[in-house]
Amino acid sequence: MHLAAPKPPDALYPNFVWNNLPAGLAGLVIAAILAAGMSNLSAALNALASTTVMDFYKPLSSPDKPESHFLGVARYATVLWAGLLFSVGLVARHWGSVLEAGLTVASILYGSLLGVFLLGLLTRSVQEKSAMVAMIAGLLVMIAVKRWTTIAFTWYVLIGTTATFLTGWLTSMILGETSHDRNAA
Repeated sequence: MHLAAPKPPDALYPNFVWNNLPAGLAGLVIAAILAAGMSNLSAALNALASTTVMDFYKPLSSPDKPESHFLGVARYATVLWAGLLFSVGLVARHWGSVLEAGLTVASILYGSLLGVFLLGLLTRSVQEKSAMVAMIAGLLVMIAVKRWTTIAFTWYVLIGTTATFLTGWLTSMILGETSHDRNAA
């Protein structure tokens, strides 16, 4: 006897749990799956909001602001990131399976992240301004690659890393940044 694949294929495990476990146990397992997803989402939103405030907003704001101000900004950043992730989720529904969509989104972002990491590790002259320009440029390049090319997502990290690293290095040369600038900041 040949069984047809479930529709959609990403529902294989939940369908198995729901149809083959006793009623109480099936509910507990489904609840555990949802709790794990909510926990991951909570951690991701917290990390995004914290990074937004501590790495971008706080260094650019006046130093006399109280911590309560930054807490309020972090709350707004959490709502902003939740809306952005929800929008990405709506768009990603059309990208194929959940696994492929997740890896595609991660690959788009990880290229820029790895590029900035390598800038900090391998160069002495690239400073914060060049790194921020590079990361934004890397993300824009990857969005363009995803939108207007047929390149497989497995290449996204390499392309994003290369674009970010080269942009940061060239921007640093254009701005005339030196290794002495690190001590001044």
